Amino acid sequence: MTKRIFIIISFSLIYLTAYSQDKANVKYWIIFKDKGEFKPDMPITKESPAYLAGKEMLTERAIKED
Repeated sequence: MTKRIFIIISFSLIYLTAYSQDKANVKYWIIFKDKGEFKPDMPITKESPAYLAGKEMLTERAIKED
């Protein structure tokens, strides 16, 4: 009797792990409501806060124009 229960539990676990692998390719959309301090419709000029904040994140090498 215990051998039969062990076999049933083993097959159940194998089935569940095999089935869970099928769900790995599911894709989801994630939509963020808070996209930060600066909004997409804000104009970016050389004096705007968004431009200055972005420039602070870059290194001098990245900013350098050749």
